[in-house]
Amino acid sequence: RILTTINDAITRRLLSLARQQLGDPPAAFAWLAFGSQARAEQSIRTDQDNGLVYADDAPSDADAYFAQLARIVCDGLDACGYPYCPGQVMATTDAWRQPLRGWLEHFRRWSNTPQPNAVLRISIFFDMRMVAGDQALASRINHAIGECAGGSNKGVLISALARQAASYDVPLGFFRRFVLTKSGEHREVLDIKASGLLPLTDLVRVRALSAGITVAGTQERIAQLLEGQHISRSDADRLAGAHLVLSGLRVRLHAAQVRRGEVPHNHLDPKELSHAERESLKEAFLVIREAQQGLLLEFPR
Repeated sequence: RILTTINDAITRRLLSLARQQLGDPPAAFAWLAFGSQARAEQSIRTDQDNGLVYADDAPSDADAYFAQLARIVCDGLDACGYPYCPGQVMATTDAWRQPLRGWLEHFRRWSNTPQPNAVLRISIFFDMRMVAGDQALASRINHAIGECAGGSNKGVLISALARQAASYDVPLGFFRRFVLTKSGEHREVLDIKASGLLPLTDLVRVRALSAGITVAGTQERIAQLLEGQHISRSDADRLAGAHLVLSGLRVRLHAAQVRRGEVPHNHLDPKELSHAERESLKEAFLVIREAQQGLLLEFPR
């Protein structure tokens, strides 16, 4: 949360500097964060995932202004240590800098065509939070997220998201032994993000969307799922605990790498953990695997 707060503050300052340079915006707008920034779950290593929405009544030349503003902010974030998104999920990309009607059309289209490749690309947009700007615009998009998951094609969309969440391989073999990478630059380690945090975040998102919950944070989603009696107290405690274990180990891993002068990465050597930490990590992976199996039973093809 502290790391995300820093990112938010830098973004707001860059927006202020951009407005000083460009003048007042031609219409109301909101700067949106997606992915881990939206969930307030960033670690030391993170790139940009952002977008911009502006009012439908903006003048015809408004996008030229917002394109310049987006370039200043995204370039500034890169200069401050938040690299450009490799997938171009940034407000500098035309598709992710739209009037409100454009964003609403995105979600309508996604809800009607939940193809596997499309689901993989769009899942990041279901984690959304406003960083600065007009709250009403952000609220309309948040409402569209709920409608997207609750529309006539809800079952197809949720099933597609569930299959994606269940497709990750959990690195736990027979007798609860870790399955480590056998080749490549990072050998005899496991990827704590790809093998742990990503599948856990995805499966909690699926549960939340299915229940009409549109908050972005994983812990907040689990709490609201429990409050709405969509999951049991036992399942909520296990999911929340697994998320805290994985998040804590990842942040600690990145901090240790930075102290050693390394570029942070997600490859964790279990031998560097204490016995208690290894057992907690194994339990977290077991929670994810069981939750994946539950998703496939509840949301079949």
